Amino acid sequence: METKRETPSTHISLAVSHPSVYEVRKASTYHGIISPSLYSPYLCFPIDSLYQFPLIDGQISKNDVHALISSSLFTHTKGIDMNYLLECLHINSPFKKTQHYTRIPIHESSDLYTSGLEAFSESDSSAFNNSYLNDSSSVLSGISRADVPAIDEKDKEAILNILRDFHSRPGNEKQLNSLTPASSPSAFSPNSSQNLEDFDSDSFEKPEFSQPFIEFDQPDNFVIPEDCCISLAEEGSIQTIKCTLEVEALASKNIMSNHHIKPELVKLPPKSLTSMNSPYTSLVQEVSCYHPTSPILRKLVFCQSSNDSLDVLEIISSVCTTGFSTALTLEYSNVEVQNKACVDYKKNDRLLLTNKIARALSNNGAIWFSCGFEHCAIVTYDGKIMTWGYGASGCLGHGDTNSYGFPKIIQSVTTEVFRYIECGGYHTLAISDTSEIYMWGRGDVHQLGIPHRQLCKDEHGYVALRPIKLDCFTKKIKGGACGEAHTLILDEEGSIYAFGWGEDGQLGVIPAEVEGIKYKGITQVDFSFKSAVIKVVAGHIFSACLTDQGEIYVWGNGDKGQFGKEIDNDFVCNPQKIDIEGNVLDIVCGESRVICVTDQGMVYGWGLGRAGYFSSQSQNFATGSELVCYSPKLLGEADIIHHVMI
Repeated sequence: METKRETPSTHISLAVSHPSVYEVRKASTYHGIISPSLYSPYLCFPIDSLYQFPLIDGQISKNDVHALISSSLFTHTKGIDMNYLLECLHINSPFKKTQHYTRIPIHESSDLYTSGLEAFSESDSSAFNNSYLNDSSSVLSGISRADVPAIDEKDKEAILNILRDFHSRPGNEKQLNSLTPASSPSAFSPNSSQNLEDFDSDSFEKPEFSQPFIEFDQPDNFVIPEDCCISLAEEGSIQTIKCTLEVEALASKNIMSNHHIKPELVKLPPKSLTSMNSPYTSLVQEVSCYHPTSPILRKLVFCQSSNDSLDVLEIISSVCTTGFSTALTLEYSNVEVQNKACVDYKKNDRLLLTNKIARALSNNGAIWFSCGFEHCAIVTYDGKIMTWGYGASGCLGHGDTNSYGFPKIIQSVTTEVFRYIECGGYHTLAISDTSEIYMWGRGDVHQLGIPHRQLCKDEHGYVALRPIKLDCFTKKIKGGACGEAHTLILDEEGSIYAFGWGEDGQLGVIPAEVEGIKYKGITQVDFSFKSAVIKVVAGHIFSACLTDQGEIYVWGNGDKGQFGKEIDNDFVCNPQKIDIEGNVLDIVCGESRVICVTDQGMVYGWGLGRAGYFSSQSQNFATGSELVCYSPKLLGEADIIHHVMI
């Protein structure tokens, strides 16, 4: 009798041993984060001599060019099996087509690690059509380079020009995105203009999205200290500890000031902004907080073995991450200097990094890296977009529902130069150098801001299989953010637009009005901020923004402490100001947490986190158990470095 396999057998294809500690240096060719902009708003922070970008840490060194780092603080990519990662996603995906998974054939290439974009777009992209899942004997065979006939360079260029011309036509874009038409061809004209009133009146039905919260078993010796204002909240089988400890109850301000070493801020005179040898031209004229050098955004730092010793690693490149899925984790303590934001190495599956992918990324100058629940995306230095991952939801943007085990360029937008990308749960947002916004992926609850009749229809709902430009905004787009199933857009005048799932108030609209006749898709957040908004960010089911006066506002779901205070309801539709001492320079949202940094180098965090160091016996929280903090806590450290071994 055949035994059904419930879980993948293994994800390690070979056994790899590592020393307990590595000495990490920077390679002679490493110069820090690649940025499309000459000017960073974070130049006032000290630049770490090893990593070559701003850090908020009491251990910042201006002179040391090496560090000793535990092997446990690395993501070891050697031996990681991409098929194992994709199989895990298939098992848990709400978009899987069958209960069986057929492995993707991923072929090695002799010129895989060569620089340039061509290494990404060859047969190593390893596509697999999920429709073959119905027949386990049907496997898409990879084509080796030796079997491909040589093409003359002139012919190749001519073919590429034809394809670019085809993809650049609006009418063809709609045809290419039509897998199963949502309506008959006569339902809309290819030349019809898109505007804010041009949306379907379909009822909103919440999709079955996954809820990626960590579960912890309750320890037998769990004690609730009466003097800490702690309560338990039932969430099915999960018990969440809600911590509302005040700063004064943890440590005296004298001790706090001694341990919290403020970074030595350097006030730089305004720089003369001149042209630069880069495809990014418009960014030179503006100072944007959407900048990869932010000291609270996670950085993937790629390291490889040195020729001198196996115990010595060299930093060869780094890239900044965006989106709530890659935000730092909060760790709370009853000793305030032990509060910190850090990388959670136990939740790396979403990064979908194999050794081959890590090497390719380190060689090709990625500027932004983002990931959703089942896919990853990057913007390269040349302004191209690449995606890979589990494609059954149609979120990869390649015009199909294939899964790709290697980054692949989205060919339909190769004529555009992009400067920013961010993944939501199952949809993606990208902003071009000309301030145009493109969306693709799931659009079941209008999280793409695109009418359903312009999307594909599958068994799950509506989806854009290729990037589609949103041309309904009259002002230039300054920024954007993606939650699990909602999207925020910020224009140059500071106006915020929201669309998508809004039952938790994350659109700034009363949920009763979301399903009403008046709400057709994109809506402007109707709130009078005291100053201009300069950045929008999104968590799992809540939203936030930052103004040019350093003020933070949050709205949406707040049951995990996202408002920095306890609220009467689970959500609030009107933006609520967060009380933070000092002017905030940047803000980041995790799934249910918020982290910000002020112009004085102080980092604060609140919302869902985990228990770290607790010295008092009366506060017996199991290390790693979930804690919810309802007030902004000063963090002693923001460890943004995510070491990746290749």
